[in-house]
Amino acid sequence: MSEDFDVPNFAPAEPLMFQKWAERLHLALREADIVRRFATETGHTWNPPSSLLDTSIDEAVGAASAYMKAFVPWFNVNIWSDMGGDHA
Repeated sequence: MSEDFDVPNFAPAEPLMFQKWAERLHLALREADIVRRFATETGHTWNPPSSLLDTSIDEAVGAASAYMKAFVPWFNVNIWSDMGGDHA
């Protein structure tokens, strides 16, 4: 991720809550319904690259970083807080 995106600014500070948050974030990124809801609500879409060329292009333009910059705050408000988690 780019240097201007600092995950700890969005994550719980307490180590056990951070672990739970990170696990839930990881799962959310793999749940089609959540990803679809995010895309619908924000207009952000991104699919993981399927080739080395796609990976190089994504890295060059910062596609994954841009997606995560939008997804993590949205996740905190729409998923994590619904689970009783606190915002960072």
